[in-house]
Amino acid sequence: MDTVLLFNGNKYNGIVEINESALSFNFSEFSTRKLVLHIALIDIVHIDYYKLYNITINGLEIITLAGMQYVFIVDDPLELRLLIHQFFNK
Repeated sequence: MDTVLLFNGNKYNGIVEINESALSFNFSEFSTRKLVLHIALIDIVHIDYYKLYNITINGLEIITLAGMQYVFIVDDPLELRLLIHQFFNK
């Protein structure tokens, strides 16, 4: 799923993928190397919808056990949330 990651005041384009153990974000800006952010599903403590400019829901905010906050801007935040919860319930 194409997405934009908002992290530490920066914006990164990439693709988010989910499997039974982790949510992975593949950065598209780094074409010479494959750079991937992995967030273990067991480390996720909070998932909430995110409103960009407090206008409309267009992303998900994920907070981990370590207190890291990641915001994923996607076309369909509900679809991404359902995918994550699908793997939590396995």
